[in-house]
Amino acid sequence: MQHLSTSFISSSKQIPHTGDNDMPTIRDIPGQGPYTFYFVSKDGEEPPHIHVRRNSCSAKFWLRPVKLQKSRKFPSHELRRIKKIIGENRQIILEAWDEHFS
Repeated sequence: MQHLSTSFISSSKQIPHTGDNDMPTIRDIPGQGPYTFYFVSKDGEEPPHIHVRRNSCSAKFWLRPVKLQKSRKFPSHELRRIKKIIGENRQIILEAWDEHFS
C-alpha cells in the first residue's frame, strides 16, 4: 500500500484553503477519479467515516470496517468502485481523520 502524507488534506491547517472550512477534502487519493472525498467537521463525535460526492450524488462510508452508511443517487456499480478506492486507501483516510479531529 502506498503511504501518502496527510498534507493531502485541504483545510486551513495545512495547505491553502480551497473550500469550506467545515468540509475539508482529501486530495490526490490514488484512483480517486471524479470523486471528492471529504469530512464534515461537525461529525467528529461519530465513528471514523468519509463522505464522497460527484455532481449531485453523495455517499457516506464508515471506515472501521469500510461499509456504506448511506447513499443518494449513486448507482450500485459506482458505490462498489468507491468502496474499493476507500478500502485501498483506508489507512491514509484514517490518518487524515485523526489529524483533522484531534
